[in-house]
Amino acid sequence: MPVFHLRKLSDFDGTYAAVDAAAATGGGAGVAEMKNRNGVTVELVSTTKGVEIGLGTAGVEMKIEK
Repeated sequence: MPVFHLRKLSDFDGTYAAVDAAAATGGGAGVAEMKNRNGVTVELVSTTKGVEIGLGTAGVEMKIEK
């Protein structure tokens, strides 16, 4: 799961909302891009060919356990 625009570790925690979703990558896997209020962007990639990633409108809560 690639993470972009992470300036400090505490910026990772938060609710991520869908920014962009693509049907498939070159290998046929699904890709979804999410962003939180701190500007951190996370890319989710399905490793199963032909599977699309769907994100609800409520978003996804993620945090790093310390």
